[in-house]
Amino acid sequence: PVSVELATEIVDRYYRGSMLAKPGFAQIVDAVGKHFNIGVDEIKGASRKAPVVHARHVAVYITREITGDSWKHIGGLFGDRDHSSIIHG
Repeated sequence: PVSVELATEIVDRYYRGSMLAKPGFAQIVDAVGKHFNIGVDEIKGASRKAPVVHARHVAVYITREITGDSWKHIGGLFGDRDHSSIIHG
């Protein structure tokens, strides 16, 4: 499961930008990829391997929490998935 603590750790560790500016999707996925040692293309891709799926869930969670974007928009960022696929992983 994705925890707030894990999400915070990833953002704090890999995003060292100004606290006035929120990280965007590309920065979030890059940080999650570095944390889990998984490529951005894999995270955004269709792999169902457990480590990739977990990283994708974390990236989706952080993206939603930080950007406030709609599920539909986030689904588009993650390989044109529909909103229900994004919500349920």
